[in-house]
Amino acid sequence: VLYCSMDETTYHRIADRFLEALADQLEAQDAAGLLEVELSGGVLTIELPSGKQFVVSKHTISRQIWLSSPI
Repeated sequence: VLYCSMDETTYHRIADRFLEALADQLEAQDAAGLLEVELSGGVLTIELPSGKQFVVSKHTISRQIWLSSPI
């Protein structure tokens, strides 16, 4: 675990950029259009053709990015 002290504004700026870049990369790599990728309010939802979802979200209190996986 890497811990870095940063103010909340900086955390949100970095986390939002990361989530936007991740969403862009997923959409760019999904040439077949199999994934549903939605970024809203600091939460990135990736839905697989099976209906299973991955959720990548900001956790402001700990200043981390969290992944919820159906696996």
